Amino acid sequence: MKINKKMVFGFIVVVFIIYINFEFKQREIISLENLDYYRDYLIGFVDQYTVISMMVYALVYILVIILALPGVAVMTFTGGVLFPFKYAFIIVVIASTIGAIINFITSRYFLQNFFAKIFSQTIKKINKRIEKGGFKNLFILRTIPVFPYSVVNFALAISELSMLKFIVVTTLGKIPGSLIIIYAGSNMAEVESARDLATPEMILAIILLFGFIMLPIIYKLKNRQKNKA
Repeated sequence: MKINKKMVFGFIVVVFIIYINFEFKQREIISLENLDYYRDYLIGFVDQYTVISMMVYALVYILVIILALPGVAVMTFTGGVLFPFKYAFIIVVIASTIGAIINFITSRYFLQNFFAKIFSQTIKKINKRIEKGGFKNLFILRTIPVFPYSVVNFALAISELSMLKFIVVTTLGKIPGSLIIIYAGSNMAEVESARDLATPEMILAIILLFGFIMLPIIYKLKNRQKNKA
């Protein structure tokens, strides 16, 4: 296998991402526990520096996706806690799409050659699935969190999917899950006591969030039954 500059760069990027992921998992930097611990401080900061807070949040969200860090769902939930619903939703969709595009470009032009021979069979399977399922299959892949968000970015980047289709399916696929998670975060921000959990809005948020969490399990069970048939 001929080694070129792109392959070397790709190897360095992969090693760096693995290292950063390991550090984040060890320290649990992006977690619901940390959000709960720093919530009052963060809300106070957002109230005082709203625009700057939105910009910093968007930038951190983009970096989380680019570096394939664990905690995309927690970041989305945090947006609901810290910002008004509509602003959180807009920021999340835009930031996640920008991060996904950067992922896509980096993976396609610097990592594709690196993995072309190593994962040639996997790439063929992805391309076959895209051809067979079309837009519907891609939308399901994006909407139902069966695989980590950044992993899907990488998988689609090394396939034959065009960038335009990638952007469209990524943006549309991010909407349903973001709406549910941000809605849950927005309602959770108003919880001060156990009594607040019994409000209709909070009950709806919990039901929607639970349903969204269950989607990957239902999807896998359906696929398993289909394969057995």
